[in-house]
Amino acid sequence: MASIGWGQREVTVQAGTYTRRMDICDKIAKKGVEVKSYETGKVYATQDIKGELNADKYLVDNDFWQIEWVFRGCEPSQPLRTLLEQAGITIKLVP
Repeated sequence: MASIGWGQREVTVQAGTYTRRMDICDKIAKKGVEVKSYETGKVYATQDIKGELNADKYLVDNDFWQIEWVFRGCEPSQPLRTLLEQAGITIKLVP
């Protein structure tokens, strides 16, 4: 959060019927960041990850949010990358 200069940590947002807890969020500016840091090196489109992604897609499509997923020391699998791109979610890779 300090490195991006805005937002609060662990903020809950209602995304349709899904309650979404964002890692970093500014509700007023409608911006959110999800941080993934997996030792395995890959993040896959599991059911839990898809739940987060679908909630973020709802916010992007219906409430005009800007959502970024940051992958620290890991990267999304190709299927997950495709889903994020189709949802209008920005992907950032950080070593």
